[in-house]
Amino acid sequence: TVKPIALLQYLIRHITPAGGVVLDMFAGSGTTAEAAKREGFDCILMEAEPEYLEFLHTRFHFASDTDIGINALAQKGATDENFINADLCLIDILGENVLST
Repeated sequence: TVKPIALLQYLIRHITPAGGVVLDMFAGSGTTAEAAKREGFDCILMEAEPEYLEFLHTRFHFASDTDIGINALAQKGATDENFINADLCLIDILGENVLST
């Protein structure tokens, strides 16, 4: 279910330690990622459903009004450096529909 961004921002702001990374293992529409980025936190998203992966790619790759954007997408054989240097990672946990830009 979709949660209000303001609620997720509040929770992230009060729960995530300074310099922490938000992990959303059921990314869905990406509301948690948007809230995390608005609060200045990096975020790792995981999603198994291909239709959500396409939506997430579109939402964050072209999200000029929210200033988010995907800086790195996980790819098969990616090294840890891909994740360390990313502001937002999108991972296809089934490994079948990995997106890249």
